[in-house]
Amino acid sequence: NSSSALSNFLDSKSIDVVLDKTCEHINSQKEIQRLKNREIVKRIIDIILCISIGGKPLRGHTEKTNDVHKGLFLDIVSLLSKYDSLFNEHFISGPKNCLYTSNRIQNDLISSINLVIRKQLQDIITDRKISLIADETSDIGHHEQLSIVLRYFDETKNCPIEQFLCLKRMTSVDAQSIFDKMSDVVQEYGIKWENVVSICFDGASTMSGSTGGVQAKFKEKNNNSFFVHCYGHCLNLVLVDSIGRHNIVTFDFFGNIQLIYNFIEGSCTRHAVLEKIANFTNTKLKTLKSISTTRWACRSEAISAIKENYPSILAAIEEIVDNTKQSDPPAVKVCARLWVHHQELSHSY
Repeated sequence: NSSSALSNFLDSKSIDVVLDKTCEHINSQKEIQRLKNREIVKRIIDIILCISIGGKPLRGHTEKTNDVHKGLFLDIVSLLSKYDSLFNEHFISGPKNCLYTSNRIQNDLISSINLVIRKQLQDIITDRKISLIADETSDIGHHEQLSIVLRYFDETKNCPIEQFLCLKRMTSVDAQSIFDKMSDVVQEYGIKWENVVSICFDGASTMSGSTGGVQAKFKEKNNNSFFVHCYGHCLNLVLVDSIGRHNIVTFDFFGNIQLIYNFIEGSCTRHAVLEKIANFTNTKLKTLKSISTTRWACRSEAISAIKENYPSILAAIEEIVDNTKQSDPPAVKVCARLWVHHQELSHSY
């Protein structure tokens, strides 16, 4: 027995060799799993990029297991898992605490994507001459937002490149606050003040003022930078003045366009009449637009909507007039005025 035990001992592998083999196998399995996880994360990043580029929200109102719609992100993940065996295996047999689909992981990946984009942009604009374009407006939540855009010349493409930088929440819209916010962005991207060769704003005194405006504060940092009054705003001012009150025909024309919008869209009942007539005549109804006082393109859309819906609008007004009670003088007055200008509108088209 002793000789047999000695023979077995001599023939067996040492404990170090056995442990090394075990460690090697474990490390090999870990590496395989690591590569799988990397492929999973790649797919998840691509899904986030696809949704983000389209400007859509990732999450839904609820994300419970039995919910039919859990938001775009989880819906696309579920769709992709039907056709991707690696993805499907990950969600079926993978650890439930490591699926990489939680809202926290989504936010972490979005932050990482943001850092990569910022780094790429910083590398591009380093030591380049750039122009900063900015404008502020209120969003749907009535919060003031400052939009900042960067413009530079790409020698390889031989053309100017316009790149959106960020939206900044503004609690105050005075010149100093706007400049401070833009100055923070300049520092974030490592832009040298001497490379800011121009700034482009609208004509508001807060932005374009030569003594206390944002452009004046930029000149304090770089006296060689020059201010460009946004050509779009300039063109709009020219167009507004050219069709102002001195041009009665044009002034009345746009007044009637706005009158039609206010009359039809100011009442659900009147809008329903227009929809009914459009359906009866098998006409595709184009949404009526209000006349904007600052954006000329909105006026074009308003005219186009009236032109395409014109027969339906006239029929709707006729029906409204026939069914309007004489005790409703505002409606009668509006309808009468629209009919008076019917030939003028027709001639204008």
